[in-house]
Amino acid sequence: MSDPATRYVWLIDYSKYTFALDRLQVSDGSDPCAGIRLTGSGAEIPDMTYYVPSGTVPNRLRRSFDISYNTLEWSEEDRMFSRTEVSRSVEDPFNVFLDAPLCDTEFQVQGDAFSRHFGREQSVRSGMYEAVAVSVHADTTVTVTEAPNMGGNGQGISAPAVVRFTAYANDPVAFVYVWTIYRSDVENGRENPIIRFPGKEVEYTFTLAGKYTAELEVANRTGVCSDASQSFTLDISETYLEAPNAFSPGSTPGVNDEFRVVYKSVTDFKGWIFNRWGAEMFRWTDPAVGWDGKKGGKYVPSGVYFYVIEYRDSQGKSRKKTGNINILLSKTIRNEEVVEP
Repeated sequence: MSDPATRYVWLIDYSKYTFALDRLQVSDGSDPCAGIRLTGSGAEIPDMTYYVPSGTVPNRLRRSFDISYNTLEWSEEDRMFSRTEVSRSVEDPFNVFLDAPLCDTEFQVQGDAFSRHFGREQSVRSGMYEAVAVSVHADTTVTVTEAPNMGGNGQGISAPAVVRFTAYANDPVAFVYVWTIYRSDVENGRENPIIRFPGKEVEYTFTLAGKYTAELEVANRTGVCSDASQSFTLDISETYLEAPNAFSPGSTPGVNDEFRVVYKSVTDFKGWIFNRWGAEMFRWTDPAVGWDGKKGGKYVPSGVYFYVIEYRDSQGKSRKKTGNINILLSKTIRNEEVVEP
């Protein structure tokens, strides 16, 4: 300490403030799922104090101790946990909460800074502590059919949507994995889940319109600690299906030269196209596929044709759609027409 005219130096007899570290362990008063506190036979560490010349209240010197132990650290880039060492410098190793380790580990306390300076630093190590805290991360992979003729109203995901839910936790401490999927847009949806699946990974195909929530809960072997912080929401769109009433095969490539339905959230699709006499011209089972107006490799004649489409909508109901198509061939390709039966 100094003022404009005077400097002060304090001399402290360190031998009056010695301590002994022994039998280091995790305190029974800890919360093993969140944070832990250490204890030991030398848990009472005396304060080192001094007074300023004009003061009556003692000032306390900071005593620095180093605590180290192992835990697991999550890598968002690698999508995995890896072992790492935690090192903390604290004033009192027995009056601080430490993040609960995610793997079995020993704890070590060294110090203090003054004894280290005098070559009398103490070091004590605990026995092996069995971790119980759980940490969870998760992600999803959504597989849907992308097609240029997919459309309709709304921003939801088109059914059928295959979603894979994957959990990552601090194994082997994390032991019990449970995925719960339920409708979040209906009353008591959470109490009546669609599926409860025990395992790190679950794949589910969403075929019905609605809002869904997938929740993950992971617990340790004894169930003392759990983590249910991971959840995902999905919006599956309503069904939309419309068919054009005319197209011009081969006239302008890429522009209205195929018969394609515009669709969203359609399953179990089957379609047929017939001429006026009921002869089948084309059959298809994928709504993303279009008809180029050919049969047997040649264009069919201009005229009116009829389609029949059967499918299942996003409410799970079977539907049927029928209508007619006008085919308009350009003069340059009429010589490729087929003879109708």
